Amino acid sequence: MDRKVDRSERVPRGRIDRREFLRRTGALAGGVAAASVLGAPRAARAAAAPAVKLGAVFPLTGPWAEEGNNSYHGLQMAVEHINAQGGIQAMGGAKLEIVPGDCQADPALAASVTRRLTSLDKVVALFGCYLSSYTLTSSTEAEKAGVPMFSNSFLDDLTSRGYKYFFQLPAKASMMGTASVTYFKEAAEAAGLKPKLFATVSDDNANTQKQARVISEIAGKYGFEQLFLEFYTGGLTDASALVNKVRSSKAEFMFINGPTPDTILITRTLRNVGWKKPIVGTGGGGTMTRAFGEILKQAADGVFGIGAWGWDFPYPKMKEINEEFIKRFHQTFIPQEAGEMYCAGWIVKQALENVKAADPEKIRNYLAATTFTDPPASLMPGNVVKFDATGWNVHSVPIMVEWKDGIPHTVWPSQVRAMQAFFA
Repeated sequence: MDRKVDRSERVPRGRIDRREFLRRTGALAGGVAAASVLGAPRAARAAAAPAVKLGAVFPLTGPWAEEGNNSYHGLQMAVEHINAQGGIQAMGGAKLEIVPGDCQADPALAASVTRRLTSLDKVVALFGCYLSSYTLTSSTEAEKAGVPMFSNSFLDDLTSRGYKYFFQLPAKASMMGTASVTYFKEAAEAAGLKPKLFATVSDDNANTQKQARVISEIAGKYGFEQLFLEFYTGGLTDASALVNKVRSSKAEFMFINGPTPDTILITRTLRNVGWKKPIVGTGGGGTMTRAFGEILKQAADGVFGIGAWGWDFPYPKMKEINEEFIKRFHQTFIPQEAGEMYCAGWIVKQALENVKAADPEKIRNYLAATTFTDPPASLMPGNVVKFDATGWNVHSVPIMVEWKDGIPHTVWPSQVRAMQAFFA
């Protein structure tokens, strides 16, 4: 159920080419650190502590540019905030500097970019890569180099390889399918509802077919009754046949999985014919993207999605972080991939303050031994981060959001929800 596993059928969004990327972010490789000394007296510049370099491996151009840049911007904002507060004070005020590595749409390029960042740029920590297929190759190179890497990818296999330097922040993919069923059931019951009959609509990609069948089995175990399971070929131009089948059934809610454009088309068509019942996204991608809410607006009301991080967690500093991201990057909310990397940036800040050295091995050992309980470093589900022996954040759980007026609101589980599910 990995929103970050490459799907060839997805229609690209947010594509930008390399020239445009360089126009937008050309100063960022060293700009954050350099900005602190521009215009400063010569003596002050000479006395400044060396910058601490962080490597960011994301798809910054190409079909996954939107998600890659969201991730990058989350890390960027963390670095800007840290530097504005005096940098790493235990290291003489050393500033953090991001060295970006664009892996475009190529796992092999993710590996080569990582080798360059570790061997030539001498970064002390890495962040990446959104898509699990890129993270698999990049993290292997990070492990060889002995440089700790933070990831916002879901794939279970990432933490089953015995790596010492890999740290996975979000909940695992295997947790997402069960959460689609159990969270919806619990949220509905908390609202006094007891839906039973459901339909499942999924694209016919082999991976999503498997996901749909697994969720159907899980739903049966929790007392739900499936009326039908319908597969379609991705790239829909007309959803009327699917919608008519759902509409004519007695389904009280629907599970949906597929590329973002398809989920948008199916949802819009259902709403246009007056079908206002709950829709539950199960794959993490389609119903969790910013485009879903921006395009559908109020037609997205009552649609649920499963993810790993929410802009509206009831924790300290969350409101300020969200408002700053909206203002800084002209978005309607801070998306989950950005929030996860913002958190990761502050985790590195805390590690550097304690080990007092730009030493990847010491940073790695601190990460493995520490429970992070102070925001912003702790701002994952549960407001605590602790990595186990495999490198996974054991306190992370999936979250369920419900869309309302073009914005996703965290509604389950109860310990992280911002509001009750409203089942619009």
